[in-house]
Amino acid sequence: MKVFSARRALSAGVVAAASVAAFAVPSAASAALPGHCKGTSTEGAGSSFQLEAEELWKKGFNTNKAGCTKAGENPTIAYRSIGSGAGYKEWKEKELYGTVGFVGTDNTVNPAEKLAVEEEADAGKTSQLMTIPVEQGAVAIVVNLPANCTASSTVAAGRLAINQETLEGIYKGTVTKWSQIVADEGTGNELKGAECNPETAITPVVRNDSSGTTHIFKKSLFNNDQEKLANESGGENTWGELAEGTKVGTTTLNQSWPTAAHVVHAKTTTNTGVLKEVTETPGSIGYADLSQARNPANGGFTGQSPQRFWLEVEASEKIKVTSKGTKIKRKYADPSTDGDTAAAAESNCKKTEYSNGVGSFPPPSVKSNWNEVAAKRESKSYAICGLTYVLALTNYEAYASHGGNAAEAQTVKDYVGFIGGKAGSKELKGHDFNALPKTLLASSEEGFEGIED
Repeated sequence: MKVFSARRALSAGVVAAASVAAFAVPSAASAALPGHCKGTSTEGAGSSFQLEAEELWKKGFNTNKAGCTKAGENPTIAYRSIGSGAGYKEWKEKELYGTVGFVGTDNTVNPAEKLAVEEEADAGKTSQLMTIPVEQGAVAIVVNLPANCTASSTVAAGRLAINQETLEGIYKGTVTKWSQIVADEGTGNELKGAECNPETAITPVVRNDSSGTTHIFKKSLFNNDQEKLANESGGENTWGELAEGTKVGTTTLNQSWPTAAHVVHAKTTTNTGVLKEVTETPGSIGYADLSQARNPANGGFTGQSPQRFWLEVEASEKIKVTSKGTKIKRKYADPSTDGDTAAAAESNCKKTEYSNGVGSFPPPSVKSNWNEVAAKRESKSYAICGLTYVLALTNYEAYASHGGNAAEAQTVKDYVGFIGGKAGSKELKGHDFNALPKTLLASSEEGFEGIED
């Protein structure tokens, strides 16, 4: 049965006030969605980039008890932050369709991965895998300065800024010393200290698991360099190819890096693993979502230490050729709207523009392929931003042999409606994310309506 959408009803003004109340997106103070009390508790698994948002969303969703009066009539959501790639495996490899109701991902499925899940439906049954955008956020570039060093710059007081070409060079192995970051044009970067050595080698730290945060980061590197790079898979691939979850032998390209960069794979998984590794390694650089980089439990990258902070990153450049030569004017931006302070704010991605490779943006449907979507290089705000998604099924009962059922579908549908609506957006405010851009609200709506309950 297809449920009439609350968001569409409200915007069109076509239902009476009493009807609107019945169809309202759930929140702590609202009535339950139609059928909500008939759902069942389920869980999501995947993206660590989404972790903080999921904690906020599930709290808001799980307190929605209005209208559920009988015992067992308050279905709830749980979430396991295990990484985007591991989340996908919960369905594709472990076939936990009756246990995992949705997958959180920032590295959404390519056509082959989408088809693989759809082909696991029971004989005679069909279902489609949907990529439903739910939020956007920033990937912060975090550093731990070389021993005995402090920093200054004309762009960010007490910190450094970095050009996109330099950042890409660090991870492909052409930028190897801190003095090369100091030399970045337009930054006024300095490393200070009587025993500070700017010639110290840079240690690039990366995720050790298949990661949506890595996907977003590598897509941004691809904006600067489309050449094929010899990498740990034993082959040569572009940054765009290295962003994907494609298997080459026993290696996943998403986990493979250019051999010349001599990257250090974090000892533990998820973004907290990278942050821990950078915290423990003077002279290192890494990447993680803003919300977890802000968390003091992950190493203190918010002005608590003069050695550890996140960088301002080049957002755009203007090249002007004159009779006196070529002049480049660069703009830099912080991943947060309030800089490297302890207080959470918003990710600085509100004005980010996205592209779908050679196709139009947004993709025509949530049933289409979204794996080529990435932020454009030139930005009015921060450049290394990304969309994050929920993977959901159109027909959960098509996986009945693995436990998929209508009650699970109902709860996932309600949850998608919650996080994609005003209540879900309100939960994110002031927590280092951004709600979806207006251009993607219709896609969120389509995903909500596409789940058969």
